[in-house]
Amino acid sequence: MRLIGTVKGEKQAYQFYSFLQEEKIECNYEPDPHQKDTFQIWVMHEDEIETATHWLEEFQKKPEDPRFNVKEHPIDTQGIAANKAEEGGKEEPLPLRAIRLRGRMRPRMPITRFIVLVCALLYIWNGYQMADIAKEDKDPKQYTLTPLMIDLSYDMPTAENREELSKEIFSENRIGDAAVWDGFYGVALGWPESKDELDAPLFVQIRQGEVWRLLTPVFLHGSFLHILFNMLWLWMLGRQVEERTKKWQYIAVTLIIGIFSNTLQYLMSGPLFIGYSGIVCGLAGFIWMRQRRAPWEGYPLQKGTIAFLAIFIFAMMVLQLVSFFLIRFQIADFSMNIANTAHISGAIVGIILGRIPFFSKGAV
Repeated sequence: MRLIGTVKGEKQAYQFYSFLQEEKIECNYEPDPHQKDTFQIWVMHEDEIETATHWLEEFQKKPEDPRFNVKEHPIDTQGIAANKAEEGGKEEPLPLRAIRLRGRMRPRMPITRFIVLVCALLYIWNGYQMADIAKEDKDPKQYTLTPLMIDLSYDMPTAENREELSKEIFSENRIGDAAVWDGFYGVALGWPESKDELDAPLFVQIRQGEVWRLLTPVFLHGSFLHILFNMLWLWMLGRQVEERTKKWQYIAVTLIIGIFSNTLQYLMSGPLFIGYSGIVCGLAGFIWMRQRRAPWEGYPLQKGTIAFLAIFIFAMMVLQLVSFFLIRFQIADFSMNIANTAHISGAIVGIILGRIPFFSKGAV
């Protein structure tokens, strides 16, 4: 392996590295310890040094030359060598830079782990409360909210006694009697008889200072499959973002996506929604945009994964539309308890954040 020269800026270093990879020249690049924002180009094999040096000279003369525009940028996908070994193929050595990045990108991921832990503990806690309520209720079909859900949901009717609110209103499934905002979706289903519901108060508890409600619904989950699905996606997507951004950037991305998606879901359907899926979709959108704008950041999320999430979101949206028309025209009672607005708005907010340099890797 030999050093053949340096390139200014990580973007150009990655561009030239991608070009050499396309030319089947094994190489890597790494920061120059003596010069700021300068990267060394290393070539693995002696018989490729002359060719690589020639291309480096050409690149330094005119880096915007179309010859150096690579359509498919290589991505350092973790586990690629291990997968090939499992399949019986020959294990290919990763470039030195990829190995160093892999070693560097093994943090403890405290934020992602903490979020998973909080969601798990709240799920268990809520389960105990649901079990206690089930023992007290004579009618198992009654719809109840636990004290935990009342305290952490986006917004709830004003009441002096939370226990009385839970037992007398929600257990009798008379949520409309509590003068709670039922969402534009509910109004549209019952229009024009439901037009008076537009006068219901908005952001009641939040305007009274309970600002945590803007975010806390994301930490609650309704079933084991619900929390399992969301936490697996968070573990895969959240780790990638946390590994490549500063802690405050990751927290800011999470907060912004969560608050925006929760608020729009509340306006659409009212306060009865829970789950981390809005942020999951936002993280996927964020990673997708970072891959397009800054492929050198090395997000290993595959196109098939993004396509799966996009198809899932679209399919749920179509089902929601079908459900709306079936109920609206009294054809069938086919209700959907899926926060589609949170999914779509979360993905859009994530894409927007991914375009902002403020959230790029290494931003101050």
